[in-house]
Amino acid sequence: MLTKQLVTLLDTSRNCPARKFSLQGPRFLRREVFWQAPAAESVIDWLCSWQVPEKFYFSDKNGQYEIAGLGSALTLSGISRKKAAEALSGLWSRHPEAVVFGGAAFAENQLPAGEWKDFGCFRFTLPVVELRRIGSAMRLAFNYPLYCASDDQIAQSSIPPLNQRLSHDAASSALRQILAAMDRARVPYAPAAPAAVHTLNLFPPYKGWDAMIVKALENIRAGVIDKVVLSRKMVLTAREDWNIDPVLMRLAQIRDDSFVFLYQTGRGSAFFGRTPERLLKLEGRSISVDALAGTRPRGRNQTEDSLFETELLQSPKEIEEHRIVSRYVETRMHQIARNQKTLCRESILKLKNLQHIFTQHCGELRNGHHVLDTLACFHPTPAVNGHPAETARNLILQWEPYDRGWYAGPIGWMTGEAAEFAVGIRSALVHGNQLHIFAGAGIVPGSTPLSEWQETEDKMQTMVRAAGAGLEIRDFKVQPSPKSSTGRMRAE
Repeated sequence: MLTKQLVTLLDTSRNCPARKFSLQGPRFLRREVFWQAPAAESVIDWLCSWQVPEKFYFSDKNGQYEIAGLGSALTLSGISRKKAAEALSGLWSRHPEAVVFGGAAFAENQLPAGEWKDFGCFRFTLPVVELRRIGSAMRLAFNYPLYCASDDQIAQSSIPPLNQRLSHDAASSALRQILAAMDRARVPYAPAAPAAVHTLNLFPPYKGWDAMIVKALENIRAGVIDKVVLSRKMVLTAREDWNIDPVLMRLAQIRDDSFVFLYQTGRGSAFFGRTPERLLKLEGRSISVDALAGTRPRGRNQTEDSLFETELLQSPKEIEEHRIVSRYVETRMHQIARNQKTLCRESILKLKNLQHIFTQHCGELRNGHHVLDTLACFHPTPAVNGHPAETARNLILQWEPYDRGWYAGPIGWMTGEAAEFAVGIRSALVHGNQLHIFAGAGIVPGSTPLSEWQETEDKMQTMVRAAGAGLEIRDFKVQPSPKSSTGRMRAE
């Protein structure tokens, strides 16, 4: 089925009438088609075959489901969270099953600039084409606006703003034209040649990193903060624009307990990654939130791996770093949920290259909490920010020499019935011919600049390899010396 043209699938779809009539919020034509695949069809292969500006993807940790989207029927950005929540509630009152992809900046009250300007403080998109796989059950949906108020279409791109209400026939005709244009832009996916990287830049270089860690430890000793999570990035500059599809495919082929995500706002502008950390999952009123902090590498063999695990669980520094996060999540759960319970307390989550201490908190969400308000309740956790939260965030914004943008922010999907958002770590931003790769480390008593530099280097390695640039980080090794004042290197 996934090899068929979108126009052909539109002809086999059924109309989904609105479940509730309301004069408020955006109104949409929505059509769906369902089928049971004899074997699981690859959603990510399908997604990468479309050469369209806007693409979206999210897969769960164990591969049980994938969700993808093409184009934008509605994009909410540049408005208040309250207005966005109202528009989403209006959409879901009619079509509660409609999937909206989106994310938000680490610091939601600061407008991202530079390479992040297309993303905004937050951005949520209802795609024109929406594909879901749960096991081998497939669901394809098409969305086209019949009417949207002007402030519901701040960042519209696939469809021009509507000045008048459309009939279903007019919307169906317009939708068919858009799908036909998408069909013409389809090219079967084929692995591309690795990017030719010629320059690597580090922000900050080791000297700047050393200074940040020293300042953080001074503030911890002075009792200003208990923990702060500091990050750095490397920027790989290629001779041509980065092709996101093969990088995303390589990330998806890794088999470990992580989400894979993509939010592409246009050609040459995409935020993507493979993150082990769930921010929250909603199913009806049920909510679960992860606490993930404390890190060691994987061993070269089972004996060494077990030694690293034991070392992790017996390290006072790593245990306290984890408990700061877990206590924060538990406190927030008490504010918005009832019947709380804790699962997998301080267990070990093993990934391909790293292992972490992991605790899961669950409960039943109280009435009156919109998914956007629930996200705001937990983000940012001390796993990506620190504690106390406001002080740690202010120090991060003051010390880090670049804009985090959506790095370490919430990224995921939501419907009127469910939602799942991960934390946008182990991630990268494509901006033209630049690939920005991010990693962070929690600074607590016992941290050292060199050990935290090495931890962030280990976290970056998966993305560097997925980039397929034929590079290892050690090819650009920065010797941690006080004399190191530059983070710019060139591949020979």
